[in-house]
Amino acid sequence: MSNIPQDMVNGTRYTTKNFGKLVVSGVGGRRKAMVTFIKTGYECEAMYTHIRNGSVKDPMSPHVHGVGFFGVGIYKATDNGKKTKAYQRWSDMIKRCYNKTSIKDPTYKDCSVCEEWHNFQNFASWYKENYPTDGSEYELDKDIKVEGNRVYSYEFCIFVSKRENISHSLQKEYKMISPLGVVVNIKNMTDFCEKTGLVRSSMYRVVSGKRSHHRGWRLPNE
Repeated sequence: MSNIPQDMVNGTRYTTKNFGKLVVSGVGGRRKAMVTFIKTGYECEAMYTHIRNGSVKDPMSPHVHGVGFFGVGIYKATDNGKKTKAYQRWSDMIKRCYNKTSIKDPTYKDCSVCEEWHNFQNFASWYKENYPTDGSEYELDKDIKVEGNRVYSYEFCIFVSKRENISHSLQKEYKMISPLGVVVNIKNMTDFCEKTGLVRSSMYRVVSGKRSHHRGWRLPNE
């Protein structure tokens, strides 16, 4: 015990650069101590130098848009300096649901991610088991399996090709108000725009809230 520096005795607190405060909670290896993060309760062994300079990291801290956290496990966020596909899909999913800019888009309004998938390690494990291995690119979808679903989770999500995703999107039904004030249910936006001479991209901008109307067509709540 006499070899333990005075600033590394049990109960000594430090502030990290990015993960809040921690407290020295036990004896570690050579020039190491056990520390516990105050907010999450996560405990790990860390070098004295890292404790002192505030560089110890807490993988349980929800630092991704205030919700997502890296977790403890075998899955990595980067590989050779680039984000892994699993991490990119996970971070994009968290962003769509919890980033203030993204949730202004009606497509992601009221969407959420199940608590298990707030932990990247859990999502990455599911990703490895379910992502197709044919070499093609696939997108994560939450509402093809269950129409209208707003929750990203094990039971609802599947991987689909971009073509399948676009095809499903085109088949979605939209409720809009015509220039005459009549409520119209649009079952296929592409077909509807071709028949009425409207610009599809402009109509989608109305649907997504990026513009108030297109040639008199607007959302019911406008």
